[in-house]
Amino acid sequence: MEFIDAFDPDNAACERKFAFRSWTRIASSFNDLGYRVHVTRNMADVRAFWSRLPDAKREAIRMPPVQDIAYHPHVGPEDFVAFLATRAGENTPSAMVGARRIWIERSLKEEMEDLTFWYGERAEEMRRLGRRCEVSAPSAREIDSDHIAWMGAGMNVSGDPLIYRAIVRASLFFVATHWRFKATVSIVERSTFRVHGFDWYGFRRNEMAIYRDDNEFLLATMPRRELLAEARHAAFADVAKPLLARRRPGVAPGPVVEPVPMAG
Repeated sequence: MEFIDAFDPDNAACERKFAFRSWTRIASSFNDLGYRVHVTRNMADVRAFWSRLPDAKREAIRMPPVQDIAYHPHVGPEDFVAFLATRAGENTPSAMVGARRIWIERSLKEEMEDLTFWYGERAEEMRRLGRRCEVSAPSAREIDSDHIAWMGAGMNVSGDPLIYRAIVRASLFFVATHWRFKATVSIVERSTFRVHGFDWYGFRRNEMAIYRDDNEFLLATMPRRELLAEARHAAFADVAKPLLARRRPGVAPGPVVEPVPMAG
């Protein structure tokens, strides 16, 4: 599905004409950067993208289990979306970001720690294999009995940080205007959040910590009402501008730095 065809303004969570204008502005930014963007509702495409990466990249970028069809085979198109960017003149996508809407039956902390959140019905198998998770982030106790929009599947081998920022913005706009959920949620490394948590990913808060196997992450969250408030600003569709710093007149944006994609 081409990018512009994926958006349904009649079902947008903000005014229809505004939503469509914003969507087309984001689409034009892809053309300006020299990319075409494909939208998929099939979560198997995340693993397909990862499988095509060079061996060294697959060693460095782990396949995100929350968006892995091997662990969550029953995720339908109504609960998943991913944006894949392909440079003009090439056939293989080189940047991707995805979002999955997930129903949390118990607290997020409980589901993460017993590995159900990460590995679905194969959680017990993964515990036997030595996988583990410990959660101390306070919000993980408070998020329960509701949908969340999990942001992840972020991979960028294009060498172009701007296209990655553009598809992150597209993903946030799609999620804000198409889904009902309590909050956007992700896990990020400290260095990533410090540099890009606010201006690239739109997260307003982060908490320590999520310990998964031998890795430590921050839990990053943003309530849906705050994301909607952001999306309703015309500047949201200007992918060249940071999400929050744009409201500080006279402050010039810093240099564009390649972010570490969101963990998943």
